[in-house]
Amino acid sequence: MGDATTRQKQYLRRLGHKEVGNLTKEKASELIEELLEVERRSGKQFACPYCNGKFGPRPKSRKKKCPNCGKTFYHIVGKFYTADGVDKLNQEEWYKESRDMVKDSVREDWKEENEYRRQFKEQDSVGYLVKAGPNCPHAANVDGLLVLLEDAKKHPEMLPPYEECRYNTCECEFDLVSADEVPRKTRVAQLSGDPTTGGGSVLLKPLGCSSILKLSILACGLLVFVVFCAGILSGRNDTPPAPRRSSAPSRPAQAVSRPTAQLPEDVVININEEVMPDRRVVIRGTTNLPTGTTLMFDVSADGKMLGQDKQSVGANGEFESEPFGPSSGYAAGDYSANVMMPIARLQPQSVQAVIGKNGEHLRGSLVEDGEFGTTVKASKPFTIAGPTAPAAAPINNADYRQAYNQADALFQEVDAMRKANANPVDWAEFLRSVNERAAIVTKPLKDAPIGSAGRMILAANPAFVALEANPHRTTYSDENFRAVRQTAREYMDRAKALIEEAGGQVNGPAPTSVDGKAFRTWTDASGRFQIDAAFGGYAAGTVTLRRADNSTIKVQMDSLCDEDQQWIRDRGKR
Repeated sequence: MGDATTRQKQYLRRLGHKEVGNLTKEKASELIEELLEVERRSGKQFACPYCNGKFGPRPKSRKKKCPNCGKTFYHIVGKFYTADGVDKLNQEEWYKESRDMVKDSVREDWKEENEYRRQFKEQDSVGYLVKAGPNCPHAANVDGLLVLLEDAKKHPEMLPPYEECRYNTCECEFDLVSADEVPRKTRVAQLSGDPTTGGGSVLLKPLGCSSILKLSILACGLLVFVVFCAGILSGRNDTPPAPRRSSAPSRPAQAVSRPTAQLPEDVVININEEVMPDRRVVIRGTTNLPTGTTLMFDVSADGKMLGQDKQSVGANGEFESEPFGPSSGYAAGDYSANVMMPIARLQPQSVQAVIGKNGEHLRGSLVEDGEFGTTVKASKPFTIAGPTAPAAAPINNADYRQAYNQADALFQEVDAMRKANANPVDWAEFLRSVNERAAIVTKPLKDAPIGSAGRMILAANPAFVALEANPHRTTYSDENFRAVRQTAREYMDRAKALIEEAGGQVNGPAPTSVDGKAFRTWTDASGRFQIDAAFGGYAAGTVTLRRADNSTIKVQMDSLCDEDQQWIRDRGKR
């Protein structure tokens, strides 16, 4: 179950239990319950943090009204706080966690940039463009400034959030950019005064320019901003740059939960499904969950899921899925439209700031506490009337078996990659390969029948698992990955059971030919990636390979290993 959490250890110490080392989460929970029961039997009294009046026993809920003064105080990890105390605690925790996130982000970006420069002998990233949030007027004079990557590495405090930023209002961000993404006449931020010594100028000379223009100094006395002389950044686009790396989105300064007042009511999800003329289904609706909340959608029948979709809540609380169903539409019958909010730790930081890092601010009948965290689930039954839609062409169980084996091989590669301690560049190459191969594996399964092994393999989603496994992601969480990987295992186990129930053994002998053409194993030039397929042809430097499902793959001749290239040349001589 893993080691006891920091909060469990804090709670145990406040209950008088000093030996907190080598405890599992399960054992820590048991100890807390035992100590609380002993405390209740003893009749121990506690002091209100407002009036110091006595009360007892210790409240089980997070909030309690003092029986003496009538004010509401908060019970957090065994300690009692006033509203102002909770606000201060949230601010301190948020600021510390945010600063740690900034340091980690800069460290990873610097590591990746060094690897890029080593491999390609040129610079990629130059620094971070700062965007001051609308609720942080103290940071207005840093808005749009460029913090050089080298400066951020030495002094991460140059990036937001700043000390004056507040946990419940700050929206300051910073984006990693390359040179051609820096708008013309962008100012460069530099430190004035060494924060480690308390003084001394550390103004840096601008590239290729002898004059420096001081513009302003922050209240903390650390930041001074300079501007390149005319022409240094000439030829660059004036359009504000877009974030360069899709895998590393803008880093918001918010990082820990806001007070419960930010979500004062029970969670609501209103579902309005639409059966379109082609008999496919779109799930629409509204919710009071925060803007940007990630939601998972699915349509089910007889308790069996028909694929999944993932979208985010819009600014007005609305959401909408992609259409569900095969091109021929769903058959007449009873179905269920399902919407689920995944655990809080998988949500964006801005959402966690409202619902709580562990979903502790969520309440209502739709909220469920599971093994991996708190989720929100809502369902609505609906009926598709009329004649039965034409059934999709059945997929042979042998195809399911092959798809299972291919997906299982991808999962094994993901697990092996995690153990290899690979660098960011290798991970990027690996993820591209997994995405390409996962698309090939899942393409013929898109119209698989409800509850089939194909649907289970689709839901396992090896490409998504590989993305979550990458330890170099800015938002990587080991706990999140374990939860995602466990869910994938459950889907794969169900697929395996369905295949074997139908009379096919997984991991059994693979097909040896397609359309009479023999399979062989093809290997790429790096020797790391392989695929089983039949030779489909060669023209203009491109090799066509055909999979067992008759899907084709086109690869460049020179991307194959020498042995495979020679095999193709020998074949051409016959």
